[in-house]
Amino acid sequence: MCDPRDAIPLGFDGFLKLWGLSKPQIAADYILLDEAQDTNPVVLDVLRRQSAQLVYVGDRYQQIYEWRGAVNAMEAIETDATVSLTQSFRFGPEIASEASRILRRLGESVPLIGNPAMRSRVGTCNPDAILARTNANVMTALIQCLDVGRKPHLVGDNKDLKELLWGVRDLKDGRPTDVADFFGFTSWESVVDFAKTTEGEHLTMFVNLVQSKGEKRLLWAINQSVSEEEAEIVISTAHKAKGREWKNVRLMDDFMKIREARAPAEKAKQEREDAAELRLFYVAVTRAKEAIEIPIMGGKGEPPRAAAISSRPAAQALAKTVVAQPVDWQEPVKQSSQVQSRHITQKPAKRGFFSRLFGR
Repeated sequence: MCDPRDAIPLGFDGFLKLWGLSKPQIAADYILLDEAQDTNPVVLDVLRRQSAQLVYVGDRYQQIYEWRGAVNAMEAIETDATVSLTQSFRFGPEIASEASRILRRLGESVPLIGNPAMRSRVGTCNPDAILARTNANVMTALIQCLDVGRKPHLVGDNKDLKELLWGVRDLKDGRPTDVADFFGFTSWESVVDFAKTTEGEHLTMFVNLVQSKGEKRLLWAINQSVSEEEAEIVISTAHKAKGREWKNVRLMDDFMKIREARAPAEKAKQEREDAAELRLFYVAVTRAKEAIEIPIMGGKGEPPRAAAISSRPAAQALAKTVVAQPVDWQEPVKQSSQVQSRHITQKPAKRGFFSRLFGR
């Protein structure tokens, strides 16, 4: 990337880094950085060098992009004064109370205050949006909406998910695939077997989905997504929903996947991962304006109050154990682009991009 004669492009991250290394001075007397919790270290360094007055606006508990290298600027910066903005005008006191319960788990002593002029509730609802932690449960929700005749809008271009399903198709046809998390696997059966092991548990949800629905139906379902203007319901991951809002929101039950550390040496890492799960849950809960439907979740995470939940949501996640039998769904799938086959010799990938898409 440093050689102008080479074909590899520099990329936008490289341009940003070069700009930061040039020690630029921004011609302004006043600079306000919004969404400061998701700022990268390069931009933080540039801002520290400015002579202008700096104001950082952000929520340290909405920092949800650690997995791609972002740092929490609210923890890294030093200022002369701090002002807490604790009242939300998006929702009423009931949703604010649920959000405050999550914040207490994160060590926050100042509660979130809702808009007293708004009525909100925690309980079952007819959702305008369904949010999931993982793309696997996004697909589950998408198929369930199609089954009941609701027009869904699937947020994002979902290219990564399509490529993974094309990778499944290649493995089932006996071809190797260049999908990163399938490196080293020579057949779909080997992926299914690997998902049954402790090392492969991050693949379990996706394998269940493919085994029960079939990759053809999943690809077809993705292509049934309509524009948001045409849609009757929006389906998204919590990451893609950040910064957005809907009247009524239902959460899938794949949030708060908190596990006990298996060894003392893993405790610090596990605590960081637990905090990240809580922050993502907090972001998801605060997308609703009038009603939020939260499933009853087990594990170490604190569950919602039983009185607030009248029933489980209609959209359910798949079971953890891989028991479903493969299906051969015959809906025609029109795909113009193909994943090119390539001989792979690496060992099976156990973590990385796939686990971020489909959970641990």
